Amino acid sequence: MVCLEGINLDLEADRHVEEYPFYKGRLSPIDFTTIISEGKPWEDPHFKTEVSAILDDMMQRHERHRKWENFTWKRPAEVYGEGNFSLFDQIAPNDIKQGHCGDCYFLSCLSSLAEFPDRVKKIFITKDVNQAGCYAVQMFINGERRTIVVDDRFPYDQHKEKWAFSRPS
Repeated sequence: MVCLEGINLDLEADRHVEEYPFYKGRLSPIDFTTIISEGKPWEDPHFKTEVSAILDDMMQRHERHRKWENFTWKRPAEVYGEGNFSLFDQIAPNDIKQGHCGDCYFLSCLSSLAEFPDRVKKIFITKDVNQAGCYAVQMFINGERRTIVVDDRFPYDQHKEKWAFSRPS
């Protein structure tokens, strides 16, 4: 049982939370244990590796964003080689490096969370690198605990030969 100042986080929500239309189907359960055990590269069916994932067609694009249209999507094994990376090594606030995404508000939250490495590790259900590239995390969405399953494909800037947005320190 996990408690935070008298609040039991292990209890299920006692109210139904209405989903935002954006989440329709996105947060449906995915059997990540079977996917991982099969060991075949898995792709998140709800998050497409296309330019619309990083650039909104409805928004004006600045010239600096034009190069984002040419990013490819890679897995860590393609960049570092099989077995040459880990999910966790050490966790520290200075691990967070801002790229070109303009999400400093989000990264500052991650950096604050990294002050407590055990809390970061606790978010991850999947604690080790796997052949499927399938990872599960627990988040609270609208006050309700949800399991989110993602793959390990990230935008990659092939001209600079590095990750476009996220990268290790």
